[in-house]
Amino acid sequence: MTAVITTIFAPDEESERVAIEAIQNTARHFSDARRIVAIDLATSATHRMARKMGAKIVELYDGQPPRMTRLLVAALDGCGDDTVWTVEMDAFIEPRAREIAERALRSDAPIAAAECNAIDRRGRLYEPTHRRSLLSPAWRGNENIRECTGVSYNCTAWRREALLQADWSVIPALVKADTPLCDQLASMGWRFLLCRDARVIHLGRTSQKAFSRWRAENARKQHD
Repeated sequence: MTAVITTIFAPDEESERVAIEAIQNTARHFSDARRIVAIDLATSATHRMARKMGAKIVELYDGQPPRMTRLLVAALDGCGDDTVWTVEMDAFIEPRAREIAERALRSDAPIAAAECNAIDRRGRLYEPTHRRSLLSPAWRGNENIRECTGVSYNCTAWRREALLQADWSVIPALVKADTPLCDQLASMGWRFLLCRDARVIHLGRTSQKAFSRWRAENARKQHD
């Protein structure tokens, strides 16, 4: 069975709207999967939508946001599935993307993850993905699948076996967390793929922007 983990930081109406749309999108494309919504901070409406969509909610009750890495570990501990997807709260997977990425992941090579190709709402390649695509060689003669030095959490199928080998204690809580994770796994011999035909619409940096607003508001309240 497949599990899909969506991490949420949506403390206000702007981020809430995006998070709810993403939860609904994920439920459509992963209807047969174990769906986990890992909530760092969110409105009650986001909680209600996650439950309505049949997702298991994972939360932490100690510490302060951002706690995305700890939430991922907690969610991972709760699933025994061979394939684990990470889907960010502003990523909207398109038809066939799941099929393409999971087929690539099933290679007999030690592939840790297969990432979907991120585009914006206008169909333009999301810049980090575009840069990796240009620099990555074709995978076994297939121009539409490229081997890359690492992937992101954006919309990515992972082998759970690889994730369990990581030392999560040294992974940052939110920003740039994927790079040290991939560096670790690469040092163990794991490899990574970017699937150009597996498309996902990525709004970009929604959780980081929400966290910045939340932190600024908290600082203002403490000052007052």
